[in-house]
This record gives sequence, structure tokens and C-alpha cells, in this order.
Amino acid sequence: MIAGCKCLIFDLDGTLLDAYGNIMDNSNYTLNRLGYPALDMETVKQNIGGGPGDFWKKFVPGDKVDQAMSIYIQRVKDNLFKKTFLLPGVKKVLENFKAGGVKMAVASNKPGVFSRPLVEYLKIDEYFDMIVCGDEVARMKPDPESLNIIMKKLRVKSLETIYVGDMGIDIDTAHGAGARCIAVLTGSGSREELALKDPFLILEDISELPGLILNPVEV
Repeated sequence: MIAGCKCLIFDLDGTLLDAYGNIMDNSNYTLNRLGYPALDMETVKQNIGGGPGDFWKKFVPGDKVDQAMSIYIQRVKDNLFKKTFLLPGVKKVLENFKAGGVKMAVASNKPGVFSRPLVEYLKIDEYFDMIVCGDEVARMKPDPESLNIIMKKLRVKSLETIYVGDMGIDIDTAHGAGARCIAVLTGSGSREELALKDPFLILEDISELPGLILNPVEV
């Protein structure tokens, strides 16, 4: 059991939802438009997390980044809900924590123009007290600004907060905010990669969380 948790903050991609097919399709559409080779799924998974701007700096020359961003963002807007799904068990986990009185929020580097409609479309918006997106802060993850904003607004201390994510960037963010991080293996990070960042725990997926934080409940 994990004592003293009053607030859970979740990353989105790879933690609550699987949008990798969507991201890959839209990325490869953008690359094709610009005349660059397509990416495979593993490459996409290993290079997201820092937001679209960070992503495109890795795959197109500097003078093409703005053009790539423009094409990509429009393409995502047109295809936002395709190949994007809740990971198994997510809704039941959120229901358990809501019933248990735990405050919940989302902190993602994914822009708000994508994140907020997705959370509504997937019908999980009702569970969150706050959503903070990458384009709504001055400094994105791994800077702890998004977590600090949430903790201040929800009036919880860092030692009462757990950030749940799937990448090393999420663990770094939690450490920077003084919060614990629980890493899950449903996204981009392998167990070995995540362990190097020293998270509080590594779980197969978030279905294990309620039994650790609440009185044992059926998930």
C-alpha cells in the first residue's frame, strides 16, 4: 500500500491512451509531403514526449521545422480521433479513484488543441480536476512547471502527489517537482530504461494502482 497520496497526475500518451497509430500516420503524411522517408512505429514511440516542436527538430532540417509543424498540426486536427484508444482498464481505474476522493489531473506535453478534445471524446474528462498541456506553460516537461501549477491549484503538497507516466521524461519531471513517479510499461519506455531514472515504482499498467493507493477494490 502507498500511504498519503491525495493527488494523482497522469501523462496521456502511453499512460492513459494509445495514440501511437495516429501519431505515426500523421507524421508519415507530413514527411511524405516534404519528401522525407517514413518512420517506423518504434522510432515514433522513442521520440515523442517532448511535444511536436521537439519531435520535428529530430527529423527535418531546421529551416523545415515550421513547415512540418504546420502540416502536421492541420493533419492531426483533421484526423484527431482516428487510431486513438483508451488503454485497457483506464476508465475503471479513474472511476475507483474518483469514488475514493483522490484528486486527479493530466499533465502532458501534447498541445491543448489535441489533448482536451481527445479527453472529451474518450469520455474521461469528468474525472479530472485539471488538465495542463504543453502549450499552456512556459516550460514543458521535463521542467516541473506543469506539475507545480497543478499542485498549487489543487492545494496538495509534493509528497502527497504521484505522477504516473511511461517515459524517462515523466520521471525527471516528477523528481523536479519533488513528487513520486510511478512508471508504467504501456508506452515508450522499457523497464530497463525507466529503472535507470529511479522511479518510485514500475508497474505493468495502471490497473494495479487502485489496489496500491486505495483500500483494495476490484479493478
